[in-house]
Order: sequence, then structure tokens, then C-alpha cells
Amino acid sequence: MLALAPAAAMAAPTLDPTPYTPPSAPGHIAGGPDGNVWFTLAGMAGEKEYAKITPAGDITPFDTPTTDNLDLVDVTSAPNNRVWFSYVNGVLEVDAATGTGVEHPIAGLTGAKGITVDASGNLWVVATGKVVKIDSAGVKLDEFTLGLDPGTPLDGRDIVRGGDDRIYVADFGNKAVQAFSPADPNGSRETISVGTDSPQEVASSPDQVAVTIPSNVIGRISNAGVFSPTTATLTDPTGIVFGVDQAFWAAEFPVNKVGRLSADGTHTQPITLPAGTGPRYIASATDGTLFVTGETDGKIHRITGVEPPPQPTDTGNTGNTGNTGDPGNTGDPGNTGNTTTPDTVAPALSALKADLKTRRLTVTLSEPAALTVYFDKKIRRGGKNVWKRVRGPIQKQGKAGLNRVAFKKFKKGNYRARVFAADAAGNKTAKPKIVGFKVK
Repeated sequence: MLALAPAAAMAAPTLDPTPYTPPSAPGHIAGGPDGNVWFTLAGMAGEKEYAKITPAGDITPFDTPTTDNLDLVDVTSAPNNRVWFSYVNGVLEVDAATGTGVEHPIAGLTGAKGITVDASGNLWVVATGKVVKIDSAGVKLDEFTLGLDPGTPLDGRDIVRGGDDRIYVADFGNKAVQAFSPADPNGSRETISVGTDSPQEVASSPDQVAVTIPSNVIGRISNAGVFSPTTATLTDPTGIVFGVDQAFWAAEFPVNKVGRLSADGTHTQPITLPAGTGPRYIASATDGTLFVTGETDGKIHRITGVEPPPQPTDTGNTGNTGNTGDPGNTGDPGNTGNTTTPDTVAPALSALKADLKTRRLTVTLSEPAALTVYFDKKIRRGGKNVWKRVRGPIQKQGKAGLNRVAFKKFKKGNYRARVFAADAAGNKTAKPKIVGFKVK
């Protein structure tokens, strides 16, 4: 008989016993497009203002290009290998390959806080009483109050793009999360109450958004807008991130712990930080390594061993145990099972095609794998042709053989689709499969 057994147990997430010391106190932190994690620094005059840390723990600090002691607030990853920081009255664009930045002053960006990127590559920044929309060149496009009454203005803190491509804002003053479509912020706004206390930070997975609330609650909001709270006693969570293990991880300040919230709302505390850490913000590198900033100790703490969920493995044919009725015949012990070789081979992608009539991508997979698709448009910038991401990530579970991924109609221009794949063992394609197409 063919038997399925659980895969070998994953290594438990482990705290690196030696914390890392940046040049000055770390602030907000986020995974970057280069596989590293980027964070703000509380730089004084003449000091560095932001830095990156590799999954191995190597820190490189950087200066802002023009303004000394530019007070950076929040950070997010963006297309074209860019990292963006918000600051009062502006945004800083950083090339992740070099670490060099360009300051973009933005009129009306008072009280700047959270920053995120929508599916079209535009930036959204929380400001006093509004959110501000900025294009990928650092030019202000518009601002929105989200249709709130004058007596109850938006009091936004953090902001994130959800798995449904809506933008979610933690509205601290109104004890709610505001969700809206980037195409029509005021007209599509949905106010989602989160109880009697005020939300601080938000993070997204493909099908829900997690929100931290200082009254010891971590909530989950489904794409349908349903809020489900989980009580996490005496934790006062702030920073939160979605990990490669398909769970949310939160920095829990007063208890010096890192909490884990599963997709069904189960809360545990796998990691205990040293006394006096004061964990405030948290981010994940591409390989799953977590980094937590210590507000009290001014250090960065690294957590390894966060891995994708295990998959069942085939133990083979357990064989025929023989005829027990004949005591003289002990029976055929059969085949005790096939030796399982760890899967270390990434899925192969082939035969990628784009059909503009049916608006379907077709791609062949060598094995079942999760597909991630990005669409880029060719644009002119600085006298050069560059690719700008306009849609994605679009995610779909693929099967071995032919797969189809639907896409919406595009405007006139030259485009390309980039397809990545990751199998159940965590093996990922090193480079995407790419197909170009032209819309007339």
C-alpha cells in the first residue's frame, strides 16, 4: 500500500544570541527587493540616516544625499529595485543596488508616517488627515481625505497593500482600518471597526490583513472586510510582518517577545528576547530571516529557521507482511519503503505564451508549484527605456503540465510578463520566465 507520512520536522525558529549594533538607534524596518532588509536610523547631525542588513547580519549604513539629518520615518520595497522612505514633506528614493538616494520634496506631506506601493508602482504615504499618492518618479499625483467627516479626520499610522490590491490604513484616531481601491479612494472606501482601541501597524498576506492594537489584540481582516480579533495578553504588539511560514510575526514590546499569529488566529510566543530589548518593529528578508528592532537597547535581533510549511512525503510501498496463519512461514516482509531524497530542484517553467484575445498566460510546469506573475510596461525615463511594474504579484497554485493565468486588459504599449515558481519544498526559480507582448 502507498502511504503518506508527514515531512521531516522543520527546525524551530531560533534567536541569534548576539544582537547587531547599527550606528544609531534603528526605527521602521522592511524587507527590500534585493533580498536584504532596510531600516531607518535615528541619525544626529553628521551621522548616517538609513541602513541595510543582509540575512547573515552584515550592516551597511548610508547618508541621505542632500539634507543632513533627514528624519526618515517609514520604509517600503518597490519595483525597479527601489526602496522608498517617507519623511516630513518628502520621500527618499534609494537604489537598492548601490544604496544611493534621491530626495523628492512633496508639498503637503505634513506629518508623514507609513508608506506602501500599489499594484501599479505608485506610492501611498500617510500624512496629517489624508493619504498622498506619488508616482514612481517621486512626483505627487493627488491626495485624499478618504471621505471622512471634518469632525473625525483621518488619523493614519501605518499603510499596506493587501492581497486583494486594496490599500489598508491603520486609522488610529477612529479605531478603524480604512480600506480602499487605489483607482477610487474616496468612492470605494470601507471603514472596518477594530473594537474599542486604536490600531498601530498593518501587514498583509494573500487573503487577509493583520493589524496590531495596543490593548493586547492582534486582529485579522479578511479580503471580505471581516475583522477577527485574537487576544494576546500583556503583549502590546506594534510591528508586524507576514513570514515565509505563512504566519504573521509581531514585536511585543513590554514582554520582550516575538509573537506568531497563524492564519486561523492562534497566537504563540516562540521567541524570547533579552530583558531590556523593547522590540518595536519587525521585517522579513526574502529567505525568511526575521529582524526585530530594539527600541530600548538600540540593537537589531535576528531570528533564523522560519521556513515554508512542510509537505507530506511519499514513504513508498510498505509491502506484504506475509501469512500469519502458518507459524512456519514468517511471511514476506515486503518493501519497507523507498528512501526519500530531499527535493532540492527548483520547478522548471517552459512554453510561456500570452494570448491577448483570451487574456490568458499559458505556462508549463515540471511539477506542482505556486506561480507568481508580474506585468511590466516599457516607459521612457531619463532618456532611457526602462521597465515599470504595472500589475502583480498575481499568485496561483499551479499543477504539473499546462497552466493558465488570467489577466485584465492593458492599454496601448509594450509589455512583458515575468513568471516565477516555488514548489512545496521551498525551491524557487532563480530567474523568471519572461514573455513580451505589444498592445496596439
